[in-house]
Amino acid sequence: MRLHRPPNDSETSDDLPRRVRQASLAPQLRHQRPEEPVPEPDPRGDDRRTPELVRDRMAAYREGWTRGGGRQPGRGAAPEPETGSDSTEGDPA
Repeated sequence: MRLHRPPNDSETSDDLPRRVRQASLAPQLRHQRPEEPVPEPDPRGDDRRTPELVRDRMAAYREGWTRGGGRQPGRGAAPEPETGSDSTEGDPA
């Protein structure tokens, strides 16, 4: 069993290749450019939504979900299907 030892500069290991940072980058991309300062966001936010607009949008989402066949949100899990009997047995059709 070999114990893992961090490689020293004086030791060369033939086990795995060593990673060379930015070795496969194009020359013009190798040097990091100074980052442009990112403007800080306004603490108040840029939210133009009113409570009424949000309420109307959520109501429309709920109605669309119901029309599409989904269960209404907040109504719990779907009921379990009945087991033990085949619904096609004795069907007069």
